[in-house]
Amino acid sequence: YIFFDDDGKIYIYYVKLSGGNKIHVAEMNEDLTAIKQETSLLCIEATDGWEVTDRIRVAEGPTVLKQEGKYYLFYSTNHFENRDYAVGYAVSDSPIGPWTKFNGNPILNREMIGAYGTGHGDFFKDKNGEYRYVFHTHYDNSRVQPRLTAIINGEFSAASSQSPPVMSLDRETFKYLLINN
Repeated sequence: YIFFDDDGKIYIYYVKLSGGNKIHVAEMNEDLTAIKQETSLLCIEATDGWEVTDRIRVAEGPTVLKQEGKYYLFYSTNHFENRDYAVGYAVSDSPIGPWTKFNGNPILNREMIGAYGTGHGDFFKDKNGEYRYVFHTHYDNSRVQPRLTAIINGEFSAASSQSPPVMSLDRETFKYLLINN
């Protein structure tokens, strides 16, 4: 995932395989042809209970948003074939961390929408400036493939003096983009 910060720096968030999938960040050079190796840092790895429901430790699918001066790193955990594949996020004051995982994670999972394998998506703003999250689910609750593409609305809460804005997804807006039967 490429993130263009408002100070002109450009970052890439990527997965390294080292004792499981772990999300890293590095600053990119100006022409986007290479990373600055000395800037590569670990961001997130699967450590929490909801992130590790089988023996494979996976953190992947990074997306970064900036809201009211805070950086939000959204990520998916568990293997995509696992019914517990889910989405959470971490917050930082900097695009390189350190990252603090949101204590309300996961923000998207099978219990929320009734579909297995929810994850590995990306945010965008629609024509009205509203956040939408596009992601994969399993084909149904007995088959992983072919995975389906779904969309759900997201919204940041207002910040308070004690905490940054919180991203929440509206389960009532969950829908599949296209189903081929």
